[in-house]
Amino acid sequence: MKKFKFLAPLGAALLLSSCSPFVSHWSAKIFVHSNTSHAASMTFDEFEGLIVFNLKSEDKEHSVLEYKLNLTEGKFNISYAYSEEEKYDIITISGTEKKEGSVEFAKTGKVYLLVESEGKAKSGDFEFTVTGEAK
Repeated sequence: MKKFKFLAPLGAALLLSSCSPFVSHWSAKIFVHSNTSHAASMTFDEFEGLIVFNLKSEDKEHSVLEYKLNLTEGKFNISYAYSEEEKYDIITISGTEKKEGSVEFAKTGKVYLLVESEGKAKSGDFEFTVTGEAK
C-alpha cells in the first residue's frame, strides 16, 4: 500500500506536466500576470525569460487575438502555437514602443501564447484578448 501512495502523486505530476509542449521559465521583479481561456496579461518592472499563456480559440466567432503592448526597455518576441511543430510569429516589440493590433488564429482549439524576452526587459504592460473580429 505504501508504494501506491508514492506512485499515485508521481503519476499525477507526470500526467499534468506533459499536457503542454511549452514550459515557462522566467525571472522578474514586481511581476503580475493573469490568464483565463480568453484573456492574458502581464505587467512587470523587470522580466527575463519565457512565459506561456494558455488560451482557447473556440470557433470562428472567437478566433482573433487582440493585443496592446507597452514596453520601456528591452525586446520581446510574441508568437502562438498549437504544438511545437505548429508555431506562428505575431510581433516583436523593442525599446520604448507601444503597439496595438490583432491577428487571426490559423485554426480553433487550445492555443499557447508565447511571450519571450531577449535578455532583460524593463517596465512593460501587455494585454491579450481572444475576440471575434480583427481590427
